[in-house]
Amino acid sequence: MKSLAGLAPPFFLGALLALAAALPLYGTQVEQLTLENQRLQLLLRESQEGLARLEESLRSNSWLTVSEIEVVVEHPSPAVRIAVEEGCKQLLAPFRGRSARHLDPVALYHVLHNRQLEVAGESYLLQVRSILVSSRLKAYVTAHPP
Repeated sequence: MKSLAGLAPPFFLGALLALAAALPLYGTQVEQLTLENQRLQLLLRESQEGLARLEESLRSNSWLTVSEIEVVVEHPSPAVRIAVEEGCKQLLAPFRGRSARHLDPVALYHVLHNRQLEVAGESYLLQVRSILVSSRLKAYVTAHPP
């Protein structure tokens, strides 16, 4: 019968091999969860900003106030989509809480169209497909390398 000291090295070698095999599986899960976390943090910030602006607009009694900004980004990479969406929303944030009657859709179009955004050290050129203005300011944007 072998002693416990003789069984310890194969046991630890097997444990290390199992950890090495599981690492790529957990790596992709961690990446997906990180992207989801970034998206949810962005959504939380937007909700908090929107709530503050809505409270302000309720005080001013405006009947058609931009209360929400939504940006739909077309790009194959989810990380780039999230980063470009966040950058576009920051550019459009000053329009939240304003009366939709006084916003010019053409001017809003030119705020985003042909703008370059830096994402993780890479530059992306924005092409605006359309802008919709109501209580929700909605922009459809395509991001591609310049």
